[in-house]
Amino acid sequence: RLAGWRCLCVQGRTYPAVVPRQAAVTDGVLAHGMSDAALARLVAYEGPEYDLVDCSVETASGAQNARMFAAGPSCRTSRVDWRLADWRRRDKRRFLKGLRTGRLV
Repeated sequence: RLAGWRCLCVQGRTYPAVVPRQAAVTDGVLAHGMSDAALARLVAYEGPEYDLVDCSVETASGAQNARMFAAGPSCRTSRVDWRLADWRRRDKRRFLKGLRTGRLV
């Protein structure tokens, strides 16, 4: 769990961005053992809309330091919460097709 951050829809896109919100909590996934090369690929994939930031997450075994991609200054979010279940049902096929063709939605 990530306290102090909210996961919102990015305007005009199907993917999310996390933004600081004092009273919010959002869930996510921790990736361990990532190589520098893999991290560099992720940074390139996420692009200039996102900033790689340090954070603290609450896990079943306690607090853990981590890094995450947060909405940067050029990322325009809506006020609508992004939910994985909704994305899977509504947008996943279209997103994956766009990913294969180089046209993210």
